[in-house]
This record gives sequence, structure tokens and C-alpha cells, in this order.
Amino acid sequence: MIPHSTTHTSRRRSRRVAALAAAGALVALAATAVKPQATATAADATTSDDPVVVAAGDISTRTRLGGNLLTSAVVLSLHPDAVLTMGDNQYPDGSLEDFTTYYAPTWGQFKSITHPSPGHHEYRADNSASGYFRYFGAAATPRNPDCGSACSGYYSWDIGKWHMVALNTNGDDCGEVACDAASAQVAWLKADLAATSQPCVAAYFADPRWSSGLKHGSNPSLGPIWDALYDAHADLVLNGHEHVYERFAKQDPSGQAADQGIRQITVGTGGNGELYELGTPIANSQVRANDSRGVLRLALHDGSYSWGFEPVVGDTFRDSGADTCNAKV
Repeated sequence: MIPHSTTHTSRRRSRRVAALAAAGALVALAATAVKPQATATAADATTSDDPVVVAAGDISTRTRLGGNLLTSAVVLSLHPDAVLTMGDNQYPDGSLEDFTTYYAPTWGQFKSITHPSPGHHEYRADNSASGYFRYFGAAATPRNPDCGSACSGYYSWDIGKWHMVALNTNGDDCGEVACDAASAQVAWLKADLAATSQPCVAAYFADPRWSSGLKHGSNPSLGPIWDALYDAHADLVLNGHEHVYERFAKQDPSGQAADQGIRQITVGTGGNGELYELGTPIANSQVRANDSRGVLRLALHDGSYSWGFEPVVGDTFRDSGADTCNAKV
């Protein structure tokens, strides 16, 4: 069976306008803050029609006036075509009530352009993440939109010249939705990657395979996912879970630097105020920060991409750069 995917066309512009038009309440709350400006790089000059994506994990706690408000103001200022979430969207347990009360007034204003992925906090209220799947609906599980309590939560979609893959690692070594080498998720991933003809590929999910953080650290159980992505010459992996920002050089699934490897960027800074301690940098870690909340801005071009970490008002860390996509054989 050919894997399900959705394609962004010219509709993304009208959807973006609709999402921003719904943001009046947030604009009023954030009116006293100076909006951050997007980090410009040479790759951004390709064409104004190239899509801009904003991504972060670890977003909303039980408040509408905390880090979730500050980071949503940054998202608003960047005018994205799409928003990605890398798990732990709503603390502490991803209940539907908390999503409706706290996530919806802040990051929920971008719901129509959000392509989410779940983390382990979504599975704390119950082992089916029902609050998460009920809040996001078909956007969280387009492969089986009527899944009820047995939602897979992994899917793919296209934007511009990029193939995007949302995976479900759900914490605790994929205890609720398996991600081992023999799992249905990894089998689907391999088939999905084989079916795409897009020149660039990015995957995003909660748990980082590699981390210099002391709270969670690296997670070897994600090896089969990395194996499948590397074999398909994927370009970029985005993660949350560890409440830090960390960018790695391109590397292979064994953690060796590789010119045609995958670049991992962890952005667990989406609003949860508790940032975690960093330890000694592990191999291939290029940039790390645990003193700023913010989001990652990605400009996705035909054969290349650029990134910029955009902090909330009052925080100062920034990171930016650009790279080309791997050759697809």
C-alpha cells in the first residue's frame, strides 16, 4: 500500500492568513513586547515562495501567560507556512481539557497549519493519548483519522520540495507505539521513504537519538528509525524531549561524522519554563544552549535549507546556518 501523504499547494497562503487572523487575543496580550526578527541567511534569498516552517517541542503548561504565550508570539512574528511540534505539546498529561484551556489560546491559534507529533506526556492521562488525538483530530493521524483509541500517530506530508515525516516515539522506548526494527512504524517508514520522489527529507519526533543533556541523554532505542532515515539519505531530524537547544553536525546512525549524514537539531525549548542541564558535549555536537526559550525557523528550498533559532523576548541565544540536501540515489 502506498503510504498516505498530503501536499501543500497554493492553499497554504490562505490557510496561513486564516490562522493569523484568528490571533487577535494573543496580539493584544503580547502587544507590549518587541517582536523578534527572523534570522536572515544567504539561503533565504532563493525565492520568497519557498516555504517557512517553525518547529519546537515541549510547549504548553497549565498557564496561558507563561512560556507558551511568549513562544507563540515568536511564531506569530515569523509568519510560517507550517508549524511542527516535537512532542510534549501540553503538560502535565495531555488531557483534552488542558489542551482546550491552555494550548488552544496560545499555540492553538496555529492549529490549522500545525502538523503535530506526540511525546510521552501525551500518554500520561491514558495510554492512548486520547486528549492529544481528540484535540488535533485528523491532523495528528491522517493515515487513520477515525482511529478512536488506537491511533498510530505517524504520517507524512509534502511542502515545497520537501518530504516531511512525523513519527511517534512516545517516550519510554516507544512503549505505547513500537519503534523497534520489527515494528509496524519502522516498516511503514521504510515504505514511505521509498515512495517519495522529493529531493529533500526531514523527520521529526519527540525523543532525540543523540543528546548532551543530563536529564534524558541519548536514546539508542531510536537506532532503527535512524537506520531507515540514513538508508534513504534523509537530511534533517528535529526533536524535543530534552529541554535544551542542541545542533549536531551530519552523522551516521553509529554517531560517526558523515558528509552525507543526517543533521539532528533538538528544540525542546517551546515554552515549558524548566530548561535542563547540559553535560559534557558528546561527539558531533556543534552548538548547545539551555538559557533561552524559543523556536526553530526553517526555510525549505529546492535542494537546500537554512535554520535560525529565534528566542522569546528577554532571552538572547541565537543560532543560524544553512546546508544543502544529501544526494538521493
